[in-house]
Parts: sequence; structure tokens; C-alpha cells
Amino acid sequence: MTARKPGFWILIATLSVLAAGVGAWKLMSSDSAVTGTTAPGAAPNLKAAPQFVLKTSQEKAHSLEDAKNQVVIVHFWASWCPPCLDELPEWVEFAKSFSQKHPQSPVMFYALSRDENWADALKIFPDANLPAKMVSVLDVGGKVSDLFGSYQYPETYVLNKKHEIVAKWVGAQPWDAKTEEALLRLAAE
Repeated sequence: MTARKPGFWILIATLSVLAAGVGAWKLMSSDSAVTGTTAPGAAPNLKAAPQFVLKTSQEKAHSLEDAKNQVVIVHFWASWCPPCLDELPEWVEFAKSFSQKHPQSPVMFYALSRDENWADALKIFPDANLPAKMVSVLDVGGKVSDLFGSYQYPETYVLNKKHEIVAKWVGAQPWDAKTEEALLRLAAE
């Protein structure tokens, strides 16, 4: 048998790390992340969401404290982000439908635009399109998205009633009945 060169072992190690990363990504996008469940016998390891105060286009300040004891969906998007533009109408329609079907449900939607000014954000998502349980704010300079650890858009965080992060979705997501059921379960906790 011939000895393997060091480059071979570096390649094997790199592939192993990549495989572990893909496995972790799949776990984050699984249903268990949406519902906040963990493996039997495991203690949940939930991180508190960063607190923030941002303003609407009418200069009204909003924070997570405004949604005390509510499940919060924090959705980062931008007008310069093609995947965001594809997903945003579906996300807004989901929020609108959810709010109409479950008006008493303690679920709030926060749309945080990464645009540098309201003119750009409002061209894509006018305030007139806001569903009843949605707040649209501007994250100029990405200070809040940095606090959350966002790096790719769109990104969505699901917070439980204690405002702990129970799920993080990177990229566009299907906003469907399965997601609605998971949010209702989380809101009932």
C-alpha cells in the first residue's frame, strides 16, 4: 500500500467539515427548529433575541417589547436582494392570511428592511400593504441584523413568547399550512 500525501488528508478533513455543516443546515431548516422541540431528554438551548428599537416610515418607534408575550417573526429583507423580492409577496400574504384566520393568536410579524432609506423600501413594500399584525421598520446600516447574526437575505427568525430564538431560516422559505401549524403550536405554549 502506498502512503497518502498530506494534501489527500487535508481534502478528506475539508470534506468532513463541509458534510457536518450541511447536516447542521438541514437540522436548522427542519420542523424541529420551527416548533422549538429538541431530542428526548435534551434541554433546550435557546438564545434570547437581541433587543432593538427601530422606526417606521412615519417615524414611530417599535421594539420587541411592543410584542410582549407574543410569538414574533423577524424577517430581514432588502430591495436590492433578488431572493427577497421573490419571497416578500408570499411572506406578506402569509402574514395577512394568518392574521385574518387567527386574529386572537399572539403572533406578530416584523419586517426589517436592510435598505438605507425609506424611498427604496417603500417602492417594493408600501405601507398600504401592511397586514394588521405586521410592523415594517428600517434597519439602516444593518445594526440589528448584525446583532441577530444575519449574513444572507432574506433571513427569518422565529421567537417564542419569551423572545428566545427557536428557529432561524436562511433564504426564501415556503410560507404554507405547515408553517402556520407550527406557529399556532408555538403560540399555544
